[in-house]
Amino acid sequence: VPGLPGGANGRAVPFRLAFPTEWGIASGTRKEEILVTLLDAQGTTVDTMLLYFDIYIPPAVDLRIVGATGYNAVADVNLGELESDRVNVSDPFAIRVWSTSPYSVSFESEGSGALVHRDGLSRITYSLRMDGAKVDLTGGTPRSVGRAMGPLGDAHSLFIEVQPFVAEAGDYADRVSVTITAG
Repeated sequence: VPGLPGGANGRAVPFRLAFPTEWGIASGTRKEEILVTLLDAQGTTVDTMLLYFDIYIPPAVDLRIVGATGYNAVADVNLGELESDRVNVSDPFAIRVWSTSPYSVSFESEGSGALVHRDGLSRITYSLRMDGAKVDLTGGTPRSVGRAMGPLGDAHSLFIEVQPFVAEAGDYADRVSVTITAG
């Protein structure tokens, strides 16, 4: 750095360090050391300094829903026309989770695990399955499913299953909130 004034205590050299991180680094504290070398215009070492850093990565998670239509945080799964005399299964979709720590997933259904007719009087029960296992739709017990992972995240397959039913004809819907919590 040309033109820096020197003194009895050396030279003040401004610099900035950045530690860019992507998903794939686990939460916790890291201790790092960096050797900084100041070179003159000819490449001669003028000064060196050893810097020590404590870097804290907080527990964090991010979620994306894939394979379902929608915009931003709301995705739609259209079951089409349900046949009352057989098991109906949705097309598969998934959640992709990025996390710096172990995490848990919980699901909460406004209809308590039932598709509700628009008049609110008729209901069709269903189950939601994640990675093949039925999930609790009450929002109660979170299911620990993941850990800190690489930059591609964890994908968890989902599908909806509707058993044979007796119900009034019409349009049915439910809203399910997905909550991912970093451990």
